[in-house]
Amino acid sequence: MSDKTMNRRSMMKASGVTVAATALAGCTSMGPLGGDSGGELEEIESVVSQYDGDPQAAVDDGFVIRGPYAAGAGYTFTHPERRDSHTSVEEVTLSEPSFLTFDTNGALGAVGYHGPTEELGQSPDLLADEDIDGGTERWSDHEPGTHFWAAPGGEVDVEVADLLETSNWAAVHPPDRELSVGDSMDVEWADGTEEERVVDHVVQHPHINSLFVWVGTENPEGLFAPSNPDFAQE
Repeated sequence: MSDKTMNRRSMMKASGVTVAATALAGCTSMGPLGGDSGGELEEIESVVSQYDGDPQAAVDDGFVIRGPYAAGAGYTFTHPERRDSHTSVEEVTLSEPSFLTFDTNGALGAVGYHGPTEELGQSPDLLADEDIDGGTERWSDHEPGTHFWAAPGGEVDVEVADLLETSNWAAVHPPDRELSVGDSMDVEWADGTEEERVVDHVVQHPHINSLFVWVGTENPEGLFAPSNPDFAQE
């Protein structure tokens, strides 16, 4: 399956839209590592600190919203180009994460690395540090999926703030066909409505393996846990 990430304006970086201040803004939380972790985790934290409280900075760097708010993770912003380049653990660069998660205030949660499972493998060993306080790496498997957003009543010029609304999202796992902006989908949407709509934004991904590293917000379940109970609700 070929990957597609697009919307009515070829959104995000290409369109230059901004995240509405009322949707995601300003609340920062960086620092669960306390500045004393050293090594690889400190490197990751220094790279992503620019995004904490500023999801627009992530958008400007090529990340796109993958779907609605997900309990345990928050809003996921994915970087498809980086993800698809991770064909082996040797191709993964710590300074170039392939996904980020944010809470509803724009605070950074997890920094992530993912890639095609068939090439990256089930249990890659990415971080070399042996004395990380937070446990061992916990990679999680995600089946192929198509995530798409469509406004009721017809096509719209979608804004980032629109995509933060859960009600107009839907997903198909696994994808049953290629999907592009402008195609029609007759499915049950997140608001419970079952109707045909014209797709305004779509993100497709292959079978992927993902590693969450909670350097933005402390996770009581552990540094590498795939979900955070503090991100349980929107």
